[in-house]
Amino acid sequence: FLFQGNALFDSLNALENVALPLEQTTSLPRAEIRDRAMEALHQLELGEHADRYPSMLSGGMQKELLEAFEASLEEGGDRHSPQSKGWMDKVREFFN
Repeated sequence: FLFQGNALFDSLNALENVALPLEQTTSLPRAEIRDRAMEALHQLELGEHADRYPSMLSGGMQKELLEAFEASLEEGGDRHSPQSKGWMDKVREFFN
């Protein structure tokens, strides 16, 4: 994993958590980002929980959601690009 502990944003629901890396690191249209995030949730059998916040999910579901978050980071393109690196530095700082 990229993060230690639970690196999910409590103020964002599951769909928003998975979409966030794509929103911050790509110029994809919002509809495509939403579709990709939903697909990731469905692949992990979390699609029906898209509107739930991390605190509403079991520990196992939170772990799967974190995996979808990290997969979204990978899909967002070059994690070493200045845009991705700057955003990731901010996320790591927030959770450390």
